[in-house]
Amino acid sequence: QDTTSYFSMFSRGGFRYDLWPGNITRDELITLSPFHNNFYIARGVSGVHLLALLQMSQYSSFSKSNTTIIVASGSYDVITDSYDSAGVQRSLQAVGSSKQMVRDQSSSLDTTTIWLSFVSANWACSTAACNTCECMDSCEKPKEGENDSESLLVLAISITIAVTVFVAIGAIVYLMAPCINDKQPITYSDELGMSVACGMKGRIDANNNNSSAVMNDDAEIVGDDDDYDDDGGELVA
Repeated sequence: QDTTSYFSMFSRGGFRYDLWPGNITRDELITLSPFHNNFYIARGVSGVHLLALLQMSQYSSFSKSNTTIIVASGSYDVITDSYDSAGVQRSLQAVGSSKQMVRDQSSSLDTTTIWLSFVSANWACSTAACNTCECMDSCEKPKEGENDSESLLVLAISITIAVTVFVAIGAIVYLMAPCINDKQPITYSDELGMSVACGMKGRIDANNNNSSAVMNDDAEIVGDDDDYDDDGGELVA
């Protein structure tokens, strides 16, 4: 098509990132123009009306096509995006044009995907960029199901770690918490006025008739008088 019949104008607020020399990634292009605004077009705007529109102060900061191509006798299809279309429509009416801004149905591209399409088609990546998968579309894409397998592996590892931690905590509670794995304290001698604290592990046979005492690191072992020798009150096993 004859590009001189087209005139584009866009507010610069739609551009949110600078492009620097070197390799360009998809993320950078999306960051540059992230809004996915549709394109609108007013067909057949006269050169007189377009020149008058461009004299308006609000368009001094717009990104525009080369204004030197505009001649008063010409006819132009004015293109903008959905964000700016209402304002451009009001300006056209203000300068006396009856042309209407309408959604451009000739392409599925928008203000974001047009950058992706243009760069992929026209800006070749270096070999080094392709080797490191920084290139737009030149790198080998993951095989179908590859990402799913990696996700399942990560899930399995996460579940294993969670179960291991749960079992470890359970074991610690079982070993450390009082009264978890043993019976309540037993008092063997009212005369001694002593009782045994909740035990940790094990049970010691304190006499010959199968009565027992509970012990842990901090608990005192208590039994009948007969369970202690005459010299130092030591437990007689």
